[in-house]
Amino acid sequence: MPLRSDDKTSPEQKALDETRAYEQAEALAKHIVADISQRIESALAKLGDPHLIRGKLAPHRIKKPESLRRKAAEFGWTFTDALTNARDMVGFRVVCNNLQDVRRAAELLTKELRDICLNVNIVDLIERPRDGYRAVHLWFPFPIQVAAAKMTLHCEIQIRSLLQDTWAELSRVDFYRGNVPPALKTSMEKLSDKFYEADKAADKLRSRITKPRRGSKPAAGTIINESAIAFLFRSAFGEDPPDYLVQSTLRELEGTPIRTDGLAAVLEDMNFLIRLEYEYSEANRLEINANPVQLFRWAVEAAINGREAALREAKRSGRADWQETDAIYRREALADLPKDVDELGSYMHDALDDGDPSYDLGMWADALDAGSSCVCGTKLVDEDAFADAFIKRNRLKGKNAERARKKIISLIANSGIETSDGSGLCSHCSYMMNKDD
Repeated sequence: MPLRSDDKTSPEQKALDETRAYEQAEALAKHIVADISQRIESALAKLGDPHLIRGKLAPHRIKKPESLRRKAAEFGWTFTDALTNARDMVGFRVVCNNLQDVRRAAELLTKELRDICLNVNIVDLIERPRDGYRAVHLWFPFPIQVAAAKMTLHCEIQIRSLLQDTWAELSRVDFYRGNVPPALKTSMEKLSDKFYEADKAADKLRSRITKPRRGSKPAAGTIINESAIAFLFRSAFGEDPPDYLVQSTLRELEGTPIRTDGLAAVLEDMNFLIRLEYEYSEANRLEINANPVQLFRWAVEAAINGREAALREAKRSGRADWQETDAIYRREALADLPKDVDELGSYMHDALDDGDPSYDLGMWADALDAGSSCVCGTKLVDEDAFADAFIKRNRLKGKNAERARKKIISLIANSGIETSDGSGLCSHCSYMMNKDD
């Protein structure tokens, strides 16, 4: 539990207690960030056709001590009360293309979080804004325990459209510092209304290009047309295609000899569609299945350039989706990696005092391509690869690089985490294997 202080505590001791309490909460918050960030990315990947960019996860925020002190003064809390009561101790922001995507993202994220038994509260400020601010907020308490440290921290996910996000940044940076004159506040609220009208107009455009298209069965051998594409899509996937897909397919097939029966033959080959699905899911490593729009695009590619070309495209798409998610994970994981080897040493020393330095080490090792797992699931760290990556990341050279290498190897060796001996096995599994020999 967080350390508490009372009115009888000296100012010096109170400051020390607050620092310790915050450091503990911050360490736990970083674990939450790693978990929730991946869940947000997983939900965003399910929004729909990746050709229509739907939403992006902005950098997270962990509330700073000075902000918590202001919150404590406002509500009459102690500092430690503020740590566990602040509704946005850990903050995330998702920026979507338009209102439709905001709503859909909120639904998907709510389901994703409730599936792991989190109590998600939804606050919709789009139609009824607060001082001009529009967004959907998801708020939920997140109970977490790492080693002996245990706490419940509150998280908030802000989901905004591009225009809503622009307004929020303008109001925060340029206008809402200090006391705001009533006339200026009214002007900002009117600007918010204009952005909202633009958002609704963009929604109408999106609805037009994504509206389902109905088709009718074409005669064998006829040329590809809108009606034929819509019919073939429904026959394969049981739903009507969006209009933008029909139009883009027409443009793609223009000038080719492909006719309706040729594309139909590809779409009717379930074994081939399963292979496309497999190539995509294997490459993206995210357990995300391809959606009908993606499968249809690859079927068109197969009709034009052959099935092997379509399989390569499915794999390329899966790999691209993985690389984007992996880049975000690495950015989040390495955000708190100390840039100086002495700072890393201090961090490891403090972590050892808390009894669990292995989580961060394992996370950093994975992000630096210096981590692996034994067949039994034990996390392994390659200390040489970790040192090499740390040196390269911080552009160390000469004596500084050599000093960093020695210290990192020593720190990892003394951390208690399993290190890699080249066999891919932890010490226990290696012992059992040798014992059997």
